[in-house]
Amino acid sequence: MLKTRIKTGIVLTAVVLPFIYFSYLPYVTNIFAALLSFIGTYELFRAANRLNEHFLLYAAFILSVGLPFALPLLPIARVIVFTAFFAAVISFFVFAPQVGKLSFDSSRQAFLVSLANAALYTSLPLLANDEHGRYYICLVVLTSVCTEVSAYCIGKAVGKRKLAPRISPGKTVAGCVGGIAVSCVLVMIFGIVVNAVWLKLRLGVLACYIVLASALGQIGDLSMSLIKRSAGIKDFGALLPGHGGLLDRFDSQLFIAPLTLTFSVFFPIFG
Repeated sequence: MLKTRIKTGIVLTAVVLPFIYFSYLPYVTNIFAALLSFIGTYELFRAANRLNEHFLLYAAFILSVGLPFALPLLPIARVIVFTAFFAAVISFFVFAPQVGKLSFDSSRQAFLVSLANAALYTSLPLLANDEHGRYYICLVVLTSVCTEVSAYCIGKAVGKRKLAPRISPGKTVAGCVGGIAVSCVLVMIFGIVVNAVWLKLRLGVLACYIVLASALGQIGDLSMSLIKRSAGIKDFGALLPGHGGLLDRFDSQLFIAPLTLTFSVFFPIFG
């Protein structure tokens, strides 16, 4: 399983790195966000066992692809994304204690979550419009990857106490704390290098960002796990061998990307 995860990770890296490099070009991040949203919508309707609900499914497909292109054109785009972000975080803490009593089995639920996901992924094209957009997108990817890989490895090696056993039995407290700690070290190194070679950073703001992003990324992961438990499935799919579906791999980014957008607007890290 580990070898399969590594091989898939290498392929994903080969896909994501060009996306980061060319993110300054028009519509690159829009296309990427739309692709994530489209596949995520399919996986959500599949999880709810509602792929036969054609009207809502096709409407969700159209909206999930259209939002990453249309939303950035609106003057209130950031307000909509921030609202979806805070609503998603609050919803997790409201519904998490009810795990085991919840069900995810209706097309309406899949439709609403798919729209929320599309709004959250739209943070990427909004970030790309920032003067330092490429660096902010680097932070999204780097923080999520460092957190997920280190949390997985540390949790497997020394993790004993479960973090949220009813939601995600594999996650441990040691993995959670280790993921935050390791991502802090590695992403700070990235920040120090960028600060020394390319442009100035507010390193104190960056440190606060990393801690929040790493923690919220793990909550994003748990949010998708909560949906899986409520739907009675282990993975959202088998698109990414060793990882599961797309939402099994691009779940932490759902929360990290809008948090990064929040920092870019209110607490700039670069410049």
